[in-house]
Amino acid sequence: MGITQYGASVVIALAIGLGGCSVVHSPDEFRQINERRSQNFEVAESFDSLRKRLQNQIDKCFTGFYRTNQGYGGDSAKYEYGATYESHSNAKGTFLITQYIEGKTIGITVGTSDSFAAIADLQGVSSQATTVTVYARRKGFAKALRVWVKNESKACPRL
Repeated sequence: MGITQYGASVVIALAIGLGGCSVVHSPDEFRQINERRSQNFEVAESFDSLRKRLQNQIDKCFTGFYRTNQGYGGDSAKYEYGATYESHSNAKGTFLITQYIEGKTIGITVGTSDSFAAIADLQGVSSQATTVTVYARRKGFAKALRVWVKNESKACPRL
């Protein structure tokens, strides 16, 4: 085996071995990891109204959305996003924005991971007020959720 083949084999083995190392497996774990970057605010809007408005915006921007980063020598990563809503009670729920990542090197899939990109916890505090806590890995997700909650924009984030 030549040095180039050996080097490529080592890279592939490392990518396979480390592919799932940073995967967050539960919403609680994601919240804990991103606690210091979380944003908490209250809006003058009923829980149901805010939930419906956010659901429409999140569906518009993340359902079926994907992006690909192209590297050198055939390396690439495909990011595919999705979103679900979990109801905890009549006035409490969570939006989970997920990301599925498929990494390739030299055209070979070397690792995949399924994790969270952002979480938004909603809690109705009165008939016309809702608190929201946003946890996000990247500033783009946090900003998008913040401006959507505050009804400042309906634009999809540039990821």
